[in-house]
This record gives sequence, C-alpha cells and structure tokens, in this order.
Amino acid sequence: MDGKQLIKDSINTTTSLSKKAASDAKGVLDKVFARVISRKLAVWGVASWALFSGFVTSSDWVAISLAYIGSQAAVDLAAKWKSS
Repeated sequence: MDGKQLIKDSINTTTSLSKKAASDAKGVLDKVFARVISRKLAVWGVASWALFSGFVTSSDWVAISLAYIGSQAAVDLAAKWKSS
C-alpha cells in the first residue's frame, strides 16, 4: 500500500467515525427530548417566555399557540385512529 492510499483510508475512517459520533449525539438528544418534553411544547414554552420578556408580540404568540394546539390535535387524532 502506498502513502497516498494510506492517507485516503485514514481520512475515510476518520470521516465515518465523525459522522457516527454526530449521529449518536443527535440520537441521545432526541431520546432526552422525547422523554422529558415534546419539541412542540418546548417551542410553545420558549414562545411564552419570549412573550413575557417582550421579544414576541401577542399576535405572534397567538399564532404559535394555535399552531401548537392544532398540531397536537392532529397527533391525538392520528393516535386514536391508529388504535381503533
């Protein structure tokens, strides 16, 4: 094996390990979020904090709340439909 091939193999191995590590880290964060809090609820909570902090107007907060309520209703409907 020549030097160029050795370098290419080393780079490929390092790249694949980096991608796997990033994928594993993302998977861990997804599991934590799924257990602790839903993403939609987290967004709504941040929007509520932003409203009370003055970063979001009340009409923007209402739009975010309606999106949260609507999407949660769709998830609940799909879950009921699947179970029946």
